[in-house]
Amino acid sequence: MRRRSGTLRIHVVYLLFVMLLALAGCGPAAPTAVLLTPTQAPAQSPFPSPALSRVPAVSPTPTMTRTPKPTPTRWIYARMTATAQAQQMVPTPTPPAAVKPSTAAGTTARLAGRLIFQLSAGGPIYTIHADGSGLTMLTAGMDPVWSPDGEHFAFTRWDGDRPGVYVMRADGTDERLLFGTRQARLPAWTPDGQRIIFSRQNGGRGPQRICIPGYRCFDIPADEYWRLAVVTAAGDDFRDLPSDFHSFSPVVTPDGKWVIYAGDRGLKRVNLETGEQRALTDELYVASPALAPDGRRLVYMVRLHDHWDLFLLDLETGQRTQLTRSSALAGRAADNVSPAWSPDGRFIVFFSNRDGTWRMYIMAADGSGQRPFLEEALAGLTFTYQNARERMVHWGPETP
Repeated sequence: MRRRSGTLRIHVVYLLFVMLLALAGCGPAAPTAVLLTPTQAPAQSPFPSPALSRVPAVSPTPTMTRTPKPTPTRWIYARMTATAQAQQMVPTPTPPAAVKPSTAAGTTARLAGRLIFQLSAGGPIYTIHADGSGLTMLTAGMDPVWSPDGEHFAFTRWDGDRPGVYVMRADGTDERLLFGTRQARLPAWTPDGQRIIFSRQNGGRGPQRICIPGYRCFDIPADEYWRLAVVTAAGDDFRDLPSDFHSFSPVVTPDGKWVIYAGDRGLKRVNLETGEQRALTDELYVASPALAPDGRRLVYMVRLHDHWDLFLLDLETGQRTQLTRSSALAGRAADNVSPAWSPDGRFIVFFSNRDGTWRMYIMAADGSGQRPFLEEALAGLTFTYQNARERMVHWGPETP
């Protein structure tokens, strides 16, 4: 009996053990047996990047399954905004374009007057109307300039047996030698048309050799002096003017009292009657000053390292403004040379090699609207600037 009850206890314990195993098998599935579909959203970073990012779309209800079917991945783009509300994308308004001042572009039909110009120093001299008509060759020489009334022009000539300062009618007739001299340059008329100021080679210093004992010798080349002189338009009176050793490009103020020129260092002016001299600027290399018809503004060339640019000087305030400059992308800075004013003082014509060849350009008096001038009318001509401070062009009134 005792043996039977012991066997019964063993069976009961075994039965309880089996039941416990069965109950354990009906519990929740182990976490490693659960697979999420690819659309499950990843955990969000506490420091979201404001940059445009790509995040997977969230499935409405993830399904727990042991054998999920493949689900294609879908992507959406989101941009973080200040609030969770939808934001309407409004384009940034574009500010209105700034209104540029009137430029020289497109003004050829409104330009008046007549230009006289040279192809090169000592080469052909031409005239043309500012509207591009009437291109005419007149003579040969250098540094041509109109008389105040536009009926004559003056120029200089070095070649031949009669070098000197010449005057000719605007139509190319009646050429006459006004003052004979071996080397003359850059004539300029007084406002009344009665006198002509010019630069002439006058004296100088011959070549020299300087030796430093125990070291070496140095050869110094000759230095020719160029001084200013004045002659009457009739050629019956001549005199030298007080000026620097190297004086070029004289221009006369509208009142006829002062002559402004490029001197040894900067721009100078000398009183035509008393000979008093004053400095206007203190610059090492300047050339070709041109005075506006109002007598207040002066445009001139300044040497900047390896090229020439044009500057505007207000003679009343002393304000100096750079009118031309080369692009920073250019391999070599361009030269802008030989400026001349329009008769009304609104425009400046000049020459530039910014396109690789010498061309005539025009700009407004403030430097805006720079473009080639009379390009079609001058297409068959070739210009050469020899860096000798030559006057390439002058703009005068229409011939009566």
